[in-house]
Amino acid sequence: MKNKMKQFGILLLLPCFVTLLLFQTQAYAEEKVYCTASIPVEIKTLGDSVPSGIEYKVVIKSENETNPMPDVKEVTIKDNGKVEIGPMTYTKPGRYNYFISQEAGNAEHFTYDSAVYTVTVSIENDGNGGLKSVIFAVENGATEKTDDVVFSNTYEAVTTSAVTTKVILEEPTIPKETEVEELPEETVTVITNPPENAPKTGERIISAIVVGILGISMLVLSIVMNKKRKAEK
Repeated sequence: MKNKMKQFGILLLLPCFVTLLLFQTQAYAEEKVYCTASIPVEIKTLGDSVPSGIEYKVVIKSENETNPMPDVKEVTIKDNGKVEIGPMTYTKPGRYNYFISQEAGNAEHFTYDSAVYTVTVSIENDGNGGLKSVIFAVENGATEKTDDVVFSNTYEAVTTSAVTTKVILEEPTIPKETEVEELPEETVTVITNPPENAPKTGERIISAIVVGILGISMLVLSIVMNKKRKAEK
């Protein structure tokens, strides 16, 4: 009778033991068969005297609707900085593709990076019954894989050069007063009494007439002699 009671008790405890064992195994399995992953994103702004307080928006989209997605699908980065998009939870191995891009802002003098990255989250077995994630990205138009999702924006400051016009006021040149050269006073000699031996006016006229008559006579005589010589020849 006692043996039957023991057997009956064991039969009652056996299902409880099996149930407890299955529950612990399931809980252990559920604890090990998922992993999370986050995608790091960085913003860089190139240029001189970049203003502070500029916000940049980065967006993540899934290649298909079945991929796990983060709760926040648009993140904001202020100035130069880094953020992580995620976490995202994965329960089975596989490759999950996402597209990450930057929305162009409207800040003046900024050029926004229009690159689009294809980010792959590869979920693999970790060898201990669990899962691990491997993340890599490829920029559009490129073939090489990279671990970094970086958007490089450019700021071009407006340089204004102040042109200063220097006006030089020159003092007007005042012409010097023309010095009037003083001319020496002319000495006028007034002869009141002619010298005693100076010829008188009447005598000078007669002398001029005599000289004129003599000159004319000599000229006539010269002409006559020339004609005579020619006649003799």
